[in-house]
Amino acid sequence: MSEGYRTTWTDRVVLVGEDEARLTTWMPTHLRLTWAQDVEPATVEGAEVCSALIRSLFGGCEQGGGSYGEPSMAAT
Repeated sequence: MSEGYRTTWTDRVVLVGEDEARLTTWMPTHLRLTWAQDVEPATVEGAEVCSALIRSLFGGCEQGGGSYGEPSMAAT
């Protein structure tokens, strides 16, 4: 389902102000974040998922013993 968000260019692509405000209003009601650390994340997520989703934030995770550590601010 498309919400009809519009974008514009600054030094990057961003939502137009009106749509940014609409999204910001929507987010607290509809988004939830669940966080769990696991000593062996690849056993929970699978090595492929772990590598694809975590590498940019945490520098990767190793199957059978990797640790997430703390997220990097550079990934934003």
